[in-house]
Amino acid sequence: MEDNKIIKIAISASIFGLILLYYATIAIEAKSYSISQIDKSMLDQDVKIRGKITNIIKTEKVLILNVKDGTGSIMVASFNPKEVVEIKNGLDIEVIGKVSIYKNKIEIIADSIKRIYD
Repeated sequence: MEDNKIIKIAISASIFGLILLYYATIAIEAKSYSISQIDKSMLDQDVKIRGKITNIIKTEKVLILNVKDGTGSIMVASFNPKEVVEIKNGLDIEVIGKVSIYKNKIEIIADSIKRIYD
């Protein structure tokens, strides 16, 4: 009888924890910026941008994209190039990642790159 009570409490706590985790991930979503808004004061900050691919450099270990919106352009680096599929010049994409500096230029280290279908 006592085992049933412990099992019910454990299941209830697990379900509550999963629901709480789900809502926490929604609340933590990266803020969307235009490219011109991104500057050095935002280092290591998570950002989301949307733009068009204007140049692609792809190797086995890194994918580098030049992404342009109506306000400017920025380099985006992904260290998981095999996860990024269907990439070509002219595609509209959404990038979520961290602001970084490489060779004294601002770039985004991508966590995710997704094609935008309009």
